[in-house]
Order: sequence, then C-alpha cells, then structure tokens
Amino acid sequence: MAAGERAGDCPRFDAAALQAQLERAVVRLCPRWLASERDDLVQASLLRVLETLSRRSPDDTRELNTTYLWSAAYSAVLDELRRIRRRPRLVHDEEAAARPAAGGPHDRLEARELARHVRDCLAGIDDARRHAVQLRLAGFGHEEIAALLGGPLRRASNLVFRGMDDLRSCLRGKGVPA
Repeated sequence: MAAGERAGDCPRFDAAALQAQLERAVVRLCPRWLASERDDLVQASLLRVLETLSRRSPDDTRELNTTYLWSAAYSAVLDELRRIRRRPRLVHDEEAAARPAAGGPHDRLEARELARHVRDCLAGIDDARRHAVQLRLAGFGHEEIAALLGGPLRRASNLVFRGMDDLRSCLRGKGVPA
C-alpha cells in the first residue's frame, strides 16, 4: 500500500487528466444543441468513473483505459438525451404562431393559418413519422433525431423523409404551396 493510503481508499489517479479526457469525450459526443449542458455531462461522467473506482478492490491497480472513459461519457450524454426525450414538447404551439412576424397583420394571419394547417396535417401522420418530422421542423439533425428516437440513423432519415413527404402531400391537398 502506498504511503498516505488507507485500506479501502480509491486507487490514486490524476484527477485533472481524467477530467480533461472526459471533457474531450463529451465535446465530441454531445450534439451542438446540447452544448449548454456540457459541464454537467462531464460531471456526470466523472461521477460514473469515481463510482467504478470506489467499487474496485484495494488490490486492483489497473489504469482506467480511454475506451472506458469514452463509454462513461457516452452513457452520460445518452442518458441526458433520453431524459430530454421523455419531456413533453410542443413544437408547433399557438404562441409561436402568434409572435409578430416580419411584416404586417396580413403576414401574421398567414403564418397562423399555415401553422394551423401544419398541425392538422401532422395529426394525420403516423406517430413515428410525426415525431421525426416535429423534431426536424424544430431544427434537429438526422443524427440527433436518431438518438432521441432511440434507433439507427437510417431509420430516422427514412422517417423524416417519408414524414416530410406526407406533410407536403397533405398541405398540397389543402391548397397550401409546399
């Protein structure tokens, strides 16, 4: 046992280097739209690593490998995405349509009518496609949509493509240029 360590203590490690590696991993894994949460995600990753270290036996002197650190960061980011996904979101709300648009009252009226048509059309689309389209209209990329929907990128891309096609067809049927 090293000097200054008691039985049951965590093995010694370089905390600054560990945090720096986790920060690099979180920056690479975290979507742009979640950048404001990066510090919290690094802390969550660090807690996961420290919990693992605390469960190790005092005789275990293995170094933490980079793969494990990236895995801890990935898990923290994924848990945050799942937490956000569980939160109810209203992508097309009445307030957004009522906000003053550039232009006069006529433009605001057209914007409200378009929002109503989009909501009506979205209501008639299959659930999976509707969720993908709502996320796309909210500005999410295909990779982010795949992560939020919990599926592969190809499936998310197909849902967005087919959902947007359904939305355009419905809007054309209502006489709205799409």
